[in-house]
Amino acid sequence: MEARGCPKLNIQVRSTNEAVLAFYNKLGYTVDPVVSLGKRLIQDTQQ
Repeated sequence: MEARGCPKLNIQVRSTNEAVLAFYNKLGYTVDPVVSLGKRLIQDTQQ
């Protein structure tokens, strides 16, 4: 990937999704010390 000009990949996963976190960890991904911010524009509807 670096040869193509892509030195890093970033993936967002919910911190509660332990199975997916373990999967990406096995692929060599590590947790970065960052904060992800979001703002809901439309509220989720409860079913």
